[in-house]
Amino acid sequence: MTGSSGTSPHFKILSLDGGGIRGAFSSAVLASIEAQFGVHLLDHFDLITGTSTGGIIALALAAGLPASEIREFYRTQGPKIFAPLRGPRRSLRLLSSVVRPKHSQAPLRESLQAVFGDRTMGSLGTRVVIPTFNANSGEIRLFKTPHHLRLTRDHTRSLVEVALATSAAPYFLPGLTTAEGERFIDGGVWANNPIAVGVIEAIGYLGVPAPSIRVLSVGTTCEPFHVDANVVRRGVLGLVLGAARGQSVGLFMASQMAGAHAMAKVLLGREDAILRLDQAVARGRFAMDRADDIEELVGLAEHVATHAAPAVRELFLAAPGAFPFKGPSSA
Repeated sequence: MTGSSGTSPHFKILSLDGGGIRGAFSSAVLASIEAQFGVHLLDHFDLITGTSTGGIIALALAAGLPASEIREFYRTQGPKIFAPLRGPRRSLRLLSSVVRPKHSQAPLRESLQAVFGDRTMGSLGTRVVIPTFNANSGEIRLFKTPHHLRLTRDHTRSLVEVALATSAAPYFLPGLTTAEGERFIDGGVWANNPIAVGVIEAIGYLGVPAPSIRVLSVGTTCEPFHVDANVVRRGVLGLVLGAARGQSVGLFMASQMAGAHAMAKVLLGREDAILRLDQAVARGRFAMDRADDIEELVGLAEHVATHAAPAVRELFLAAPGAFPFKGPSSA
C-alpha cells in the first residue's frame, strides 16, 4: 500500500473505546476538535475502529456525519435509549434486571434507523473495523468495510445491524439475533479498547509498515483502578460480590484495555506513535447508562479537547489521509 503523495506518509488510525452513554464524552471530544480547526475528521484518518458506543461513533463518522451531529445524537437520543428511572420504577427495573437485560433494544434500534436508514458497510467513506462477539460459535467477529480483496462478506451488512451487534452489552441490552440466526454480543467483552484491532488490521491485512502508523485513541473517561481483595480471594463468591459493586466488570475491562494498549505499543515499536485522549474521574462519577450525565460528559470533553488540540493538530491534522479508500481495488 502506498500513499497518494509525499515520501513517507503516515497511516492514521482513529480508535474509539466502548462505554455506553459515556460515548457522549468521546463524541464531544471529536466535535470540539473539528470545530477548533474547521476540519472533517473523516478526511484525515485512513482507518477507524470502534467498539460498542465507539462503534456507533465510528460508523457515523465514516458515513459522513460531522462529529457535532453525533454529539447531538447522544444529547437527544441518550435519554430515550437509557430512559432515566426514579422512585419505585427504578427499584422494579433493577429487580427485573436479575432475569432480563436492564434496557430494551427497541429505542436504540429506532434511533439508529433514523440516522443510518438502509445504508450498508459498503457505502462508507473510509476503512472501518467494528469488533463484536459471536455467541453461537464463541469466536470474535470483526465487521469490516471491503478494504481488501479478501473482505467480501460484510459490504451488504446494514449499519444498524452492525451498530446493534457491537453495542449489545450484557446486562444492559439484549444480544442481537440476525435473520440468519447469528447471535452477537458487545465487542467490549474482548476489545473495549480496540486500538490493537486497528493496528493489527493495518499491519496484517493492509501491509502498512509499523513505523508509518499513528493512532489517536479516544476513551470514554476512566476511573482509578480498584478491586477489593475479596474479589480475587473468594472464587465465584468473590466475583459475584464484586459484580454487585461493579468491580468485576471494572477488573475485566481495565485488564483488557491495558493489554490492548501494551500490544499496540509493542507492534508499533514506540510509545509516541499513540496519542491517548481520556480523562480520569472519581469512582462512580459516570455510569454506562445514566443519561443525566450527558451534559457533564460534554463539558468535560471540551476541557480535554482544548488541552489536546495542539498535539492532535500536529500529529493528525497537518495533512489529509494519505491512503484514499476506494474499495478493494485500492488495497
